[in-house]
Amino acid sequence: MPMVLAQDGSPTPAPPPQSDTGSVMVWVGVLILAAMIGGVLWVWLRRQLLTPDASGGPATIMEDLRRMRSEGQITQEEYDNIRRNMATRLAQSDFGVVKPSAGSKTPRDGR
Repeated sequence: MPMVLAQDGSPTPAPPPQSDTGSVMVWVGVLILAAMIGGVLWVWLRRQLLTPDASGGPATIMEDLRRMRSEGQITQEEYDNIRRNMATRLAQSDFGVVKPSAGSKTPRDGR
C-alpha cells in the first residue's frame, strides 16, 4: 500500500537557474590565455636572467681585465701588456673594420 505524505498545497520550488554556458566558456578562454601569456613571460624572463651576456666587446673585455687585476688574478704588468696588445690590434683593424693590405686588390661591384 503506497503511503501519501501530506502536502501543503504550495507549488514546488523552482530549480536553481542554469548558468550561462557562453559566459563560462569565455572565462575559461580568458584563463587559458592568461596562463599561456604567463608561461611565455616566464620563459623569456628565465632566459634573460640565466643567459650570460655574450657581447664580448672591447669594453666588456676591459672591464673583466680590470676586475681580474683588482682581484689579483693578473699582475699590473700582465694587465698593461694585454691592454697595449688590444690597443695595437684595434688600431690596426680600424676599430673593428679590417683594412686591406697595401698590395691586395679588392673586387668592386662583384667584378
